[in-house]
Amino acid sequence: IVRELRSSRRLMRSPDHEPFFITDPYIPIARKLTSEQYDKAWPEFSHRHFTGSFIADGMLLLKRREGEKGYQIVQRFEFMNLPVATKQGELF
Repeated sequence: IVRELRSSRRLMRSPDHEPFFITDPYIPIARKLTSEQYDKAWPEFSHRHFTGSFIADGMLLLKRREGEKGYQIVQRFEFMNLPVATKQGELF
């Protein structure tokens, strides 16, 4: 998706801002764990195998102003139930 959006980059330029695209998207997991919580959980979860899947019905385009922490929803894009080639990702 990012590669396809990057081709539209020239349409998103403004005189004072160059659009930025994350080239390696990620999903943060347990990002608010403290170091102590992580160290305590690691022995139990380091050897566990995990698989999961989900079906998305759409995606959100988010925008964040420079210097702000929160994101604003710009638009929701509904998927059209078209057949797609799925690729299984791995977290660990």
